[in-house]
Amino acid sequence: MDDHDATPRPDDDRPGRRFRPVTGWTALWRGAFGTHHAGSDWVVEVHYLDLDERLRLYRDGRLAEERRSPARFDLPDGASVHVALSLLGVRHARLETTAGTRDLDPLPGTSEAWRDRVAREHPTASAAVAATAWVVLVVGLLAQVPPALRLLSVLLAQVDVTWQAPALWEAPDAWAPWLGWAALLAGVDRALRRRWTPWLDD
Repeated sequence: MDDHDATPRPDDDRPGRRFRPVTGWTALWRGAFGTHHAGSDWVVEVHYLDLDERLRLYRDGRLAEERRSPARFDLPDGASVHVALSLLGVRHARLETTAGTRDLDPLPGTSEAWRDRVAREHPTASAAVAATAWVVLVVGLLAQVPPALRLLSVLLAQVDVTWQAPALWEAPDAWAPWLGWAALLAGVDRALRRRWTPWLDD
């Protein structure tokens, strides 16, 4: 455990040491994922606006431990909870036991629970949104290739290496703001579904 981790005292009942359900507008900046294991309810709370990326583990509603992402919380029976944040949400939240690994469920009131409900109730529309999000992010990634190659050409010229960047398709300048907003929305949708690929989502 590093200097930024903390294990609260069992008798510590100060405000903030008890889990508060996610409700209303707080779903925009709070997330919570839970499971029932070994006779206890375990909940991991996430504050997406926390620059320190602190994660809180609650046992039966009481704060048990705090760590920074990516975090591993060891449970008394030898199981462990693993949580990691991505740029816009949660990369994964899962329970690992000797029997295997399973995802923690987003708790009611969270944005992730809402997105999961949409996927269950409207699977076709949900799949279409997911596919569109993937395409938008890929297009956004490809749009960065020509400027990156031009920059590489300039840097090589500084060390007397001549290299001409190949002519590639470039998105019109007018697309930039729209593509930026579309990529943000696409990234949020993937984060709510806990989908993460290093080259695409970070």
